Amino acid sequence: MEPYKLDYKERPTTVLEFRLTGDALKPAEITAILGIEPSEIKVKGQHFVHGRLRGLPRTNSWHLKTPASKYQAFEEQLDILLTKLEGLPSILSKLIVQFDGIIRVGYSSGETNFGFFLEPMVIQRLAKLGLSLDFDLYAVGPELSSYSL
Repeated sequence: MEPYKLDYKERPTTVLEFRLTGDALKPAEITAILGIEPSEIKVKGQHFVHGRLRGLPRTNSWHLKTPASKYQAFEEQLDILLTKLEGLPSILSKLIVQFDGIIRVGYSSGETNFGFFLEPMVIQRLAKLGLSLDFDLYAVGPELSSYSL
């Protein structure tokens, strides 16, 4: 998978990712339980390189990115990701509690005015799964346009 580029000059970009994290998390076990391959895993103490980011994770994690274009609207991507998560085995709800499940939203744009809209039904879907949203907003300038996550 290519690194996520902050190419806001074309148009704003949004990337959504579901994450489970925790020291006791074993990525291979999560994959077997859910029956789906993750987009990425990180293991505490194992060096990783992701675009220009490198390091040693502080904890284990299992990631599932939205199978959508980074140019699709936030609301569309969230619907796609929630539909995918809702189709997984019901044990997912327990895993979300046990391993701090969250949906991370990365948004980049050269604009200074932007927003997100959540309909009541979407909030209900998130609540039923026990999920929170974490927004990382990048209002970037030309000097950062080649930065990658």
